[in-house]
Amino acid sequence: MKKLAEIKAVETIGKDVFFKVEWKEEGESRTETISLETLIELARKRIEFVYDVDNEELEVQIADAGIEYVEIESPLSDDEEGYYVYLHEAKVEDGEVIINFEGVHMQSYKTYRGAMNYSKQVTKIVVG
Repeated sequence: MKKLAEIKAVETIGKDVFFKVEWKEEGESRTETISLETLIELARKRIEFVYDVDNEELEVQIADAGIEYVEIESPLSDDEEGYYVYLHEAKVEDGEVIINFEGVHMQSYKTYRGAMNYSKQVTKIVVG
C-alpha cells in the first residue's frame, strides 16, 4: 500500500517554507507541520503527497513553494571522473505533487567541492 500525505496548507516564515500535512493510516489521521527539506526527504522515500484539487489557492501556494533539490552524483564506473549535478523539480497537477526523480543534468565538475559550490547557487537543498 502506498503511503500518502495530504497537504492541507503552506506557510512561509521568512525564507523557510512549511507544509501542514495530514497522514491517514488504518482509519486514523494525524496532522503535523513539516519543512520543505523534510517533504523532499520523505518524497525521495517514495511517500506521495496530494492536495485538494478543488482548492486552487492551495495549488498555487504549493507550486510557488519551490519544491526542488539538487543531487550530486559520482561516476558509476572507474573510467569516468568528476561529479554530476542534477536538478530535481516538482510540479503540481491534478491533486498530486510530482517530483522528477530522474532530474535534469545541470553541470559536471572534477571535484566534489566544485559541484557543491555550484549546487548551493542553484537551490538551498543539496543531497548526495
